[in-house]
Amino acid sequence: LNTDVDLWPPDSAQGPWTLRVHAYPARTDRTARGFGSFVLRGQWLQSNNTTTLDVKLEQSELGDMLTLFNGYESGFHGDVSGDAHLAGPLNRIGIAGRMTVSDIHAWNQTPPGGSGWRFDVGGAIDATGQTIDLNAKVAGGQSPLALRYRVADYLRRPRWAVTVNLNHFPLAPVPAIARNLGFPVPADFKFDGTADGAVGYSMPDGAPRMDGAMTLLNSTFIVAGTPPLHMPGAELRFSGSGIALEAAEVTNESKETAAIAGMYDMGTHKLDVQLSSDGMSIASLKRQISVAGIPLLSHVTSGTWRGDLRYNDAAWSGDVNLEDADIPFEAFAEPVHVVSADATIDGAGLSLKRVNLSVAGIAVQGE
Repeated sequence: LNTDVDLWPPDSAQGPWTLRVHAYPARTDRTARGFGSFVLRGQWLQSNNTTTLDVKLEQSELGDMLTLFNGYESGFHGDVSGDAHLAGPLNRIGIAGRMTVSDIHAWNQTPPGGSGWRFDVGGAIDATGQTIDLNAKVAGGQSPLALRYRVADYLRRPRWAVTVNLNHFPLAPVPAIARNLGFPVPADFKFDGTADGAVGYSMPDGAPRMDGAMTLLNSTFIVAGTPPLHMPGAELRFSGSGIALEAAEVTNESKETAAIAGMYDMGTHKLDVQLSSDGMSIASLKRQISVAGIPLLSHVTSGTWRGDLRYNDAAWSGDVNLEDADIPFEAFAEPVHVVSADATIDGAGLSLKRVNLSVAGIAVQGE
């Protein structure tokens, strides 16, 4: 830490102590400098134990800042900068400032570029009680996103928590953000709608924990080459390391419906999904089915399916019925046309019964 510190004592009994700090923080485990310069100027009045400070942080690496507070690598990268004015007694120093965050991405992703997110920052610091309570919202009018960060006992055993509040938050940017963070979201996948709710994230015992709920409204899924899918409403529940999607209805342009529910555990990375329908066009789900790798259905190009499916332990299982479906085979010039068939899927295994199909115009039936 390359630091210049200037401290001037008061010139009278009622005068202030004056402090100026100009620092260049750096990590000791690497040569690259991720922090920009840090400048602090201010005064402390001993007579009433109050302080006034102005702080400025030049553009710094977000990952290094998170490591500084968390004590371990987060895997997130980006840039952060800002300035703040602090004033008040040492047990409640008020904060008002601005912060810009940009180029958020995972360690193995390219920075996305573009303009950053600008936040208005407020809150308070209790220097004697070792607590920091900060809040931030998107700069401008009514903010769809508000953050609260609280840390206690920061000089001995830091305990921190972050709460995110969403108010008609637009979902359109979410797929691109997820891709920048390393999630395997297809490039032609689009998602819009709004989200409302509050989610907290903390590490009370050294393990991450989430608490809260979120409501998605008027969502639309769009994938190139397939009709849009609509989800009027969906509820997400956050508890511990799990994120649960309660059963939600998905509708295509023909008003055919399917129901989807699921659970994802961030600790074990285990995904559990339930998908069911009383009858829905395969064409409206063709790309989604292909990405999900559902046996049999991922090879069908047309027709209708109904049934109940589950994805668990990295494999699909369940019972489905196909009607008026076409399945291409390299051995035939024309697709196999399935008039109707019942199928049981069990991981990599597949069994068919009550089969009624035609191959090159030849009718075939079987049990």
